[in-house]
Amino acid sequence: MAHYDFWDDAIRRSVLFDAKADYILYGMAEKAVLEFAAALRDGQDPCTLRGLCYIAREPRLGYLELPAYETVAQDKAAFIEMFQRFYRNNDPLSARGLYQKHADRYLVQNPPALTETQAELDAIYALDFERRQHPFLRAAG
Repeated sequence: MAHYDFWDDAIRRSVLFDAKADYILYGMAEKAVLEFAAALRDGQDPCTLRGLCYIAREPRLGYLELPAYETVAQDKAAFIEMFQRFYRNNDPLSARGLYQKHADRYLVQNPPALTETQAELDAIYALDFERRQHPFLRAAG
């Protein structure tokens, strides 16, 4: 979404527009990365995946609209309103998708990825981690 950039001291448009990328996965994206890769491998449209942002020509039906980038870039009160709507919509269990107009296109943010189950987390932490300090840090000590 539009965001404040400290270095520029300005409201910037979505990172996705500046990166000239097609998609961004955000948040706890461990599962989303695998689902995204599988969708691309299988020739499916990944635009329904949780934790995914993308650019569209039309807003997504049923998603919450945030004030447009052009509005929030010029109006501090509108930026605050936008940020509050965005912030209150981060719970993976209750969040809805969001969209924000940027000129003639829309940044679409799907709801966040669901948190891993206990079994999924146990499987991650059962992996054979090396459990040693990185060699770079060992050499410095």
